[in-house]
Amino acid sequence: AVFLILMIPRFGVMAKEVRINSFYKKFEKASDYEKCTMLSKLDEKGRTLYTNDFMDLPDDMDEEERAKLITVKYYDFQVNHYVEADKVDLSRRYYRYMKIDYLLDKACVSYISNDGGSRWDIVLKPDKEGAYTIVKTETDEKGKTNTETIKAKP
Repeated sequence: AVFLILMIPRFGVMAKEVRINSFYKKFEKASDYEKCTMLSKLDEKGRTLYTNDFMDLPDDMDEEERAKLITVKYYDFQVNHYVEADKVDLSRRYYRYMKIDYLLDKACVSYISNDGGSRWDIVLKPDKEGAYTIVKTETDEKGKTNTETIKAKP
């Protein structure tokens, strides 16, 4: 009985980790449109669980100011769990992290890996045709940056 009482909180943590891993794996496999839809449909609980939820903060703050108010978490694809921003280890030979910042009417998805990085700025309100606007900025391992704007259509 004591064992069960001690393990109940751990089962809750394990269930939460399974939901987080499932979300990120599904997100990775989804099309651009499906990714946008997944993010636009997140409720407050989902935003808290899967993203860095800056929704209630003023939109004119920069990333550094927001990070002071909320603990920024990255999803580490090698160990399949969150790490705080100061625990991101770029010294490993292979690494791949993702963070999702949720702002008012916008989401910013950032990838950091040993072969470069990218950032997607997604407008979470679809246009009249149902397409989402995504501004993709990709940086290779040499620091070369390429930006393109696309429409993710159903």
